[in-house]
Amino acid sequence: MCFLGGCFYATIRPSEQGEQRQARIQQYLHSWYRSRALERLQQKAHRYAQQIGVSPAGVSVRNFKSRWGSCDKQGKLVFNWNIIKAPHAIADYVVVHELCHLIHPNHSRQFWQLVSRHDPAFADHRQWLKEQGAGLLL
Repeated sequence: MCFLGGCFYATIRPSEQGEQRQARIQQYLHSWYRSRALERLQQKAHRYAQQIGVSPAGVSVRNFKSRWGSCDKQGKLVFNWNIIKAPHAIADYVVVHELCHLIHPNHSRQFWQLVSRHDPAFADHRQWLKEQGAGLLL
């Protein structure tokens, strides 16, 4: 599959018809989104990590059903690849949120103050995700 001139082009076997054909196209599209999401989220994490003064142990993407990101005790960040479909400011908020967990592994007042320092509009971004986020999972 490739992306040229604003269009996706996918090569599908002639034998794949109907639902099988749709499933193959969806598989290609998800694969493209996942690889693009990983690339963009790694860039965002690197940029904001420098700004916040932290160093994540790694950045990866997967398909979460009910969360946008996570940060484990080893400092590895995992993001829902669907967040790449959101406006940049929303994806930035999710990255900042998870990076701040490297300093405050909770949702304490200090955590939210740190998030606010690096994303002053975080409350609006958080609200956008609550209201619009389900549409990104389609």
